[in-house]
Amino acid sequence: LKDTQGDASYQKAVKQAMMIAAEELRLMDAKEVSASAYSKPEIEEIQERISRLQAGNARFPISGTKKKKLQNVTQHRGDRKRETLMKISRTRPCCSRVERSFILDNGQLLVYRDHHPNAKVKAMYELKDATCFYEDRNSASLPKWMEGYSKRLRVICGEREKQRKSPLFLYSKDDAKIHRWKRAFTLAKVLVSENDRRALKVSIGRAVSGALQKAWDA
Repeated sequence: LKDTQGDASYQKAVKQAMMIAAEELRLMDAKEVSASAYSKPEIEEIQERISRLQAGNARFPISGTKKKKLQNVTQHRGDRKRETLMKISRTRPCCSRVERSFILDNGQLLVYRDHHPNAKVKAMYELKDATCFYEDRNSASLPKWMEGYSKRLRVICGEREKQRKSPLFLYSKDDAKIHRWKRAFTLAKVLVSENDRRALKVSIGRAVSGALQKAWDA
């Protein structure tokens, strides 16, 4: 498209695709059970905007920017900040709650032994095979909450469920980050192939700012 119709058409097509993706994510958030902030008319408005964008009937500005060399904003998993995970161990009755660290990377939940920079990966779980639930202290009291946290994500992994193991609990003091994690589990069920995930990650790395890359790598 860029070669046949020039930069303007190419930029418009890219922006249109990204706007459709952004509206789809807004719709996904609006349909969450806990999304009381969205009214029915607002949801219908989002759906209508998606339809207009897909049909090519929506108007939006194309801002001209100076061309520059793209920077590689992809961060190696070893350099990523790891977050806190808690699980219940049936093999350690003296200390049933076990703390680990984790990252979400390329459609997988990687669980590390601890927060040490050189800690080894203990387990890997496919996000597409897991189900997660957002919890706060008003909606869930068990298992006991980790001190200093009021929000968490309960993750039921298919592999662990078959082994009759407990769910995993992902903790953060940043509520927005927990919602990004939940979105990652949802997207993993849609982006089922390795090429799908790689293409989206590369596109984000090339087309957006470091802030959105941070959201993808959450």
